[in-house]
Amino acid sequence: MVIDQNDILKRQQLRNELLLKIYKHHYDNNSASFKVTESEFLKNNELKLACSYLEGKGYITNNSYSGYWEYKPTPQGIDYVESYCLK
Repeated sequence: MVIDQNDILKRQQLRNELLLKIYKHHYDNNSASFKVTESEFLKNNELKLACSYLEGKGYITNNSYSGYWEYKPTPQGIDYVESYCLK
């Protein structure tokens, strides 16, 4: 079984971009949650996997409701973004 390195790089990029969006949304909107709808997840399984990964790493929290999910950065996620952006 061969794993395509480009797929890995794309997933890493998606996770970093998503965490940056959640972080930016948090600060630009008075700590409001970043919302993702069920239809967005159905259209983009990689997005769903990225959210699950970030939650598993402890970088975001998740509250689910009927038809959508809300995400917020954790202190660990905020520290990661800020250290990542300062590199």
